[in-house]
Amino acid sequence: MQTTSPSLIGRENDLESLVAALAEARAANTRTVVVSGEAGIGKTRLVAEFLASVPGDTLVLRGQCVDLDQDAPPYAPVVAVLRALVNAVGADRVREAAGATADALGVLLPELAPVADDPVAAAAAAVARGGADRLYDAVAGVLGAVSGEHPLVVVVEDLHWADSATLALLRFLVRVLESARVLFVVTYRSDELGRGHPLRSWIPELDRSRRVSRRELPRLTRRQVRQLSTALLGSPLGASELTVVVQRTDGVPFFIEEILGCDFDSVDALPDTLRDILLARYETLSEPSQRFLRLLAAGGARVEHELFAAVSDDDAAAIDDAAREAVQARVLVVDDTAYAFRHALVREAVHDELLPGERMRFHTCYAEALESRQGGSRVDASAVSYHWMAAHNLEAAVSASLTAMEQARCAFANSTAALMGERALELWPRVPDAERLAGRSRVDLLGETAYTLRNAGESERAIALVDEALACRDTAESPEVHARLLRDKASYLANLGQSGSVELLCQALDVIEGTGRSVLRANVLGELAARLMLDARFADAVRTADDAFAEAEHVGSEARMSVAANIRGFSKLCLGRVDDGLADLGLAGELAVGNDSAELRHQVNLSDAMYLLGRFDEAVHIAEAGAERARERGVERTSGAILLSNVVAPLFALGQTQRAEAVLDRALELDPPIGFSAHLQRIKLEATLWSGEQQLAERLLRSWRAALGLQLRIDAQSRLGLARVAAEIALAGGDVAAA
Repeated sequence: MQTTSPSLIGRENDLESLVAALAEARAANTRTVVVSGEAGIGKTRLVAEFLASVPGDTLVLRGQCVDLDQDAPPYAPVVAVLRALVNAVGADRVREAAGATADALGVLLPELAPVADDPVAAAAAAVARGGADRLYDAVAGVLGAVSGEHPLVVVVEDLHWADSATLALLRFLVRVLESARVLFVVTYRSDELGRGHPLRSWIPELDRSRRVSRRELPRLTRRQVRQLSTALLGSPLGASELTVVVQRTDGVPFFIEEILGCDFDSVDALPDTLRDILLARYETLSEPSQRFLRLLAAGGARVEHELFAAVSDDDAAAIDDAAREAVQARVLVVDDTAYAFRHALVREAVHDELLPGERMRFHTCYAEALESRQGGSRVDASAVSYHWMAAHNLEAAVSASLTAMEQARCAFANSTAALMGERALELWPRVPDAERLAGRSRVDLLGETAYTLRNAGESERAIALVDEALACRDTAESPEVHARLLRDKASYLANLGQSGSVELLCQALDVIEGTGRSVLRANVLGELAARLMLDARFADAVRTADDAFAEAEHVGSEARMSVAANIRGFSKLCLGRVDDGLADLGLAGELAVGNDSAELRHQVNLSDAMYLLGRFDEAVHIAEAGAERARERGVERTSGAILLSNVVAPLFALGQTQRAEAVLDRALELDPPIGFSAHLQRIKLEATLWSGEQQLAERLLRSWRAALGLQLRIDAQSRLGLARVAAEIALAGGDVAAA
């Protein structure tokens, strides 16, 4: 019988959709096709059939997400795509296409890093200077420029295994590349998207884009199962046999191919369970080939031949013989450099067959080989951590996890960095002398991981870790450590719209009372002044900012002096002391030069001040420049969201409604945390009401009110702004009492 059907059954319309999308992409209209469906439904087969029809002048770049539980190396499929592009057009052309951002590409591909003693570190420093978006811009620039010479088909498979950094980069590329000759084809298992899966939040955005089409592959009907079985066997099944195949496979093409691939004399001989179906071909192989596949399964969904040879005890001929037998049995597929199971479900089933001793031994071999082979590569440290965990070598797992944490932070893969930090914390009590091994105390690691979680948008979890650090802090620890933890918790609470920040900052000041002048004290005073300003306690904010400025001046921190002058100036403005306030804001701008954080804070408050004074053109100019800087620094969803709201409000005041609405919708698509999105949502409610869509404004208010209500406790502007727009919506609906 045929091992796979020579024709594509039940997917003809999906194939036509892919072909049509490529035609549009070749005409410089970037397109994305998302192919989804349960495991075994035929996503890979559909993509393979499509790629076989791609014209010869089109470059096909493929990336595979890695199945290593939650330990997928950041950007793994994007690394594969870029490496394929380098192989196709050369490293020099890729650097040229990236332009001024070329140095950032070294974070993903060390061979593209600048010439330096430590090229990867130099690339990471380049990214750090420009933020995550510098890396994003580099990748987008390369794809856009090269597509001008060769149309590109970028395939990323199994997106359900992707890390958050990969998803964020792909989200950026799909949104930003509009007129490039690029077709993105991404696949994912719809049955793997559990509650809270990061891909779930992206799907609604994809559905809203006119440049994206989605193809959900259904199970085959009984008629289509008959067609497929006839194509595989060469003759139709009898009615009773067909019924058994339909019942045991549920119309999933891969299971149909596997069950019909078994030798059977009657339907009673067919495998009963999913596990039996998945292992049916594997169990027909010789012991050397089965041993080859068990070792391969420990390596993941796809294993390079060079890596496999390093972990295997067999010689080259034995490896070739075992691989050839597995390929002929349709269990294994190979490309020029790597082995992969024909389906990930088979790999999972074979991996489950490993004996405890095999599991520990195999994963140890992979961890050691990766450490030796990669020499600390910035893309594989999390994979090393995964293998040491599977091998139950806890000391090595802690070291690898901390290395992976630092590497992920350098690449702005904050979710992966936080995961690695939490793993090290989980293992800490079970590892002798963990503090020496980690080069830091557990309290320090709790604080670092909490900060990384905050950057990953998980402030609630960050607060939990800070609370743990505060609870277990040794009394001999320095008061500075205690104060920093209190300051961090205050910041995380504010991000979530929760009260208590002022009290925590006051506690921090009490803790470091008598420790002498310091940048930390200036920092805490400045943050306290900011919280007082947001709560409209402007006189208190001015006094506290005065103290912060004096402290910062004493220790020579111009950045903290800028923040203090900034808050003091805006607070004076709100007290009606306009000239004094503007003078302080001007001073803050001078002192902020060279410090990105201080400059962004200055642009936020200065643009807001210009708006309040009716100087709308100036407000737009300042806020737009600040939003661009925020994007470059990788803080588009936080500081950038505030600055975009400061662009939108004066645009509406100038009557530039269409432009304002475009900026507003783009800012809301960033899905910023509530502490940064509240003002955007209030403006959206006002704009919707102004356009005459009172019922839509009511629906938006109902859906957003709970989140907006969080801000009421810590931000006077939110209290008054929400009350005003809610009253206007009620009044427009005729509910005078509610208004």
